[in-house]
Amino acid sequence: MENKLAIVPRVVVSGMLGEKDYGVLITDQRMIFVHERTSRLGIAAGLGGVAGGVIAERLAKRREFVYADGDPETLARIDGSIVISCSAIRYVRIKPSINVASAYAMRVEYEGENGKKTKFGCMLLPPESELSRRAAEGVKHEDILKEYALTAQGAFKLALSPNVRNSSQWIQ
Repeated sequence: MENKLAIVPRVVVSGMLGEKDYGVLITDQRMIFVHERTSRLGIAAGLGGVAGGVIAERLAKRREFVYADGDPETLARIDGSIVISCSAIRYVRIKPSINVASAYAMRVEYEGENGKKTKFGCMLLPPESELSRRAAEGVKHEDILKEYALTAQGAFKLALSPNVRNSSQWIQ
């Protein structure tokens, strides 16, 4: 039986066609990155100015799941989900990002199904509601991001073998 260990409510993957938001269910066997939303704000803003960006953001597909109650296998089968077996993970690196001010980047290196080294990268960014709530409490933006990254880091560490945990690069 697969045991749920932790939930990371939001990570963001940037690509040429925009950003994708994922929620992550971490079990003792795998990390399930469930695709929640695709934002084409950057592309639309470039093509249609600010108005185009606002329209695209409103039309962005958004799905929200209750991971604590969700069946891992069902979540893994959702279209767009990325599933990484914990036993296949060889290295994790979390560090401050050079692309997004004060955010943290995570890279997971693992052995893919074809036996080749595969990399998955994302940004550890808290949900907008958490950012707003914490900012209203007077917490600095960079502190909110670091606290979220440290919490997410702790969650990801739960699923890793001691060898991988010890050989990976973590923030302090």
